[in-house]
Amino acid sequence: MPKQSQTNKVARQKQPYNHSSEVSQSVDCVELFKETHVRGGTEFEDAKVMIDQQRVELEEAKRMIEEKDIRAVNFINGRNEEDGRRNASGTEGTMIPCCLELL
Repeated sequence: MPKQSQTNKVARQKQPYNHSSEVSQSVDCVELFKETHVRGGTEFEDAKVMIDQQRVELEEAKRMIEEKDIRAVNFINGRNEEDGRRNASGTEGTMIPCCLELL
């Protein structure tokens, strides 16, 4: 028998076989979750704040894109930016999304 296998066998024989020895200890699920899922010492509140900040940044970026799209449509359709009325020229055009840049 290989030496490592023999060492493992001897170690197992020294350990008591009692599965119920730890049953009396209750498991704190929140603490277990923190230990297994929180990395780098980041606490839940810190993670929540970071997620909230990212959400706000994404909403702001989305709002800015929507505003650019509205301005582009109004410009192309010859509408006044402030109130949406047609400009005197009343020119019609094709909408180009703001995310596509012309070369």
